[in-house]
Amino acid sequence: MTFPFKVRSGLCLLLAAIFAWGFVQMAAAQDRSGLPIADVSDAVSWARQSYSVRDYKTAVNYFEIVVSATPNDAESWFFLGRSFHQMRMFPQALEAYQEAARALRYKPLALYQMARVYSLENDAQKALDRLRSAIKAGYRASDPREDEELVSLRDAAEFADLALAARPAGKRPEYRQLDFWRGDWTIHDFNSGEQLAESSTEATSGTFLMLESWQSAGAEYGRRICYYNANETQWVMSVVCPDRQMELSGGIEDGVLAMKGRMRKTGADEIVPVVLTVVPNDGSLEYLVKSVPADGQQAKIFTHWQYRRAENE
Repeated sequence: MTFPFKVRSGLCLLLAAIFAWGFVQMAAAQDRSGLPIADVSDAVSWARQSYSVRDYKTAVNYFEIVVSATPNDAESWFFLGRSFHQMRMFPQALEAYQEAARALRYKPLALYQMARVYSLENDAQKALDRLRSAIKAGYRASDPREDEELVSLRDAAEFADLALAARPAGKRPEYRQLDFWRGDWTIHDFNSGEQLAESSTEATSGTFLMLESWQSAGAEYGRRICYYNANETQWVMSVVCPDRQMELSGGIEDGVLAMKGRMRKTGADEIVPVVLTVVPNDGSLEYLVKSVPADGQQAKIFTHWQYRRAENE
C-alpha cells in the first residue's frame, strides 16, 4: 500500500501536530466550488481528506471556511499554511503560519515553517530570524542541515549552531519506542478475523514522528499522527477518520502502548473519555479503543483490531 504523501528532508510532513477539538457548529455554507457544507466539522473532514491526497487547492477552500468560522483554530491555520506552502503561494502561507504561531502549541512548528518559506524566497536573514525564534520557542524536531528547503542558509555563519540546537536530543531511545508499528499491515476485526483495511505506517524526523494512513475496500480512510513530546516525556496521538476524531497522550508501559484521551464522533457534540492500548505480538498488533467507564458501568469497546504484517498475509 502506498502512503498518501511522501516525507521529504525528514520534515516536509512535520505536521506535528494535533487534530483540533471542539469544532464550533455554523450555519450551512458554500465552499469555493459551490458544494454545500453542513457545519464546520464537515468542512474540517473535507479539508483533511483533500490535504491527504495532495489536492491543496481544494484543501485551501475548506480550510479557509474553517478559519473564518473558528479563527482561533491554530490547527487549521497551520494546515492552511502548509497547503499554500505546497502550492508555493508564499505570502499567503506566511500569513496563515503567523496565525498558527499565536497558539503556544503550534508556535515552534509554525515559526520553523516560516523559516523554510523565507529560505525558499532567498531571504536568508528573515529565514534565520524565524529559525532562531522557532528554537527559542522549543523547536527540537529535526536537523535543519538535512532540510532541502533550508539549503539557502547552509553558508550562513550561525546556521551550523542553530541546526545543532534544533535537532532532536541525540538519538533519543524514546523516539524508537513505536518502531514496532512501522511498515505495511492488513487490519482485521480482532474477533472474526475479517479483513477491514490496509495500513501503512512510517516514521520521520529522526523517528520522533510517526504517520499512519489506512483505507478499506469501501474507500473509508483514516490518518494517525503520533509524536514524542520531549518536554512532557510522552507520546501524543491524533486520529481522524470520517466518523470520529481522537486526541490522546501516554507512553509505553511494560511493552504496551497505553494512552488516554477523548473521542468525538463526527456530527456529535459529546466528547467521550477513552483509553487506547496497542499490544505488540509476533508479527501482529492488538489495537483496542474503549470508553472510560463511570462508576458501576462497563467499558464500551469502540474499536478492536488486529494488525497483521502485510508480508505475512
